Amino acid sequence: MTSTNTPVLKIEGLTRRFGGLVAVNEMGLTVHAGEIVGLLGPNGSGKTTAINLISGVLRPDAGSVMLGDTDIAGWPTFKIARLGVARTFQLVRVLDGMTCGDNVRAGLSFNHREGGGSVEDLLARVGLAGHSDRPASELTYIDRKRLELARALALRPRVLLLDEWLAGLNPSELLIGIALIRSLKDEGLSILMVEHVMDAIRSLCSRCVVMSSGRRIADGPTDAVLNDPAVIEAYLGAPQHA
Repeated sequence: MTSTNTPVLKIEGLTRRFGGLVAVNEMGLTVHAGEIVGLLGPNGSGKTTAINLISGVLRPDAGSVMLGDTDIAGWPTFKIARLGVARTFQLVRVLDGMTCGDNVRAGLSFNHREGGGSVEDLLARVGLAGHSDRPASELTYIDRKRLELARALALRPRVLLLDEWLAGLNPSELLIGIALIRSLKDEGLSILMVEHVMDAIRSLCSRCVVMSSGRRIADGPTDAVLNDPAVIEAYLGAPQHA
């Protein structure tokens, strides 16, 4: 079993500017093997930009993104995917003109690592057993999320980036989603998750990193971070005094 002290993903000094706006400002975080880390912060704090920088959707202006011993900062998305970084998107992205099975096959085509499983196994893993021939366009919202996750898992990732994967689920779907993510951790997968559902964060994340205005303002055990006055102020605003 891989030691939980082994850093799988380590980010240092990560910076991205859009004109005069510094969306991510010297950001740093670490994800260890078999760990779920929550990436939190109010809307506009830079969380999704950070995920885009890690996954290659955006190129950083400065900083490093170490996947194991390899600095992948600025690499093309397809090379990062092949090396073992998979992700889901804040707005679900599935290939509606294809079947569920073909969506997963698209993910498998980027898997240059040993294993990954069959299309049927991957669909069953996320709760879509028997749906291989079903058009993706017919899926419900939660099943579209499941399909996107199956496609990500087809890469047999070393690190899975989840961008609000639990958002928009009803209470019963949320419990199913939490159980599914926990089972991935139990299998040894390292996960960095952007999430606003605090019940899920408390249930799943051993540690949390909090961003505000592009900067990291907290990093530590989940309960301690969520009770940090700086974090509460970032979410709720500065306390008002009479």
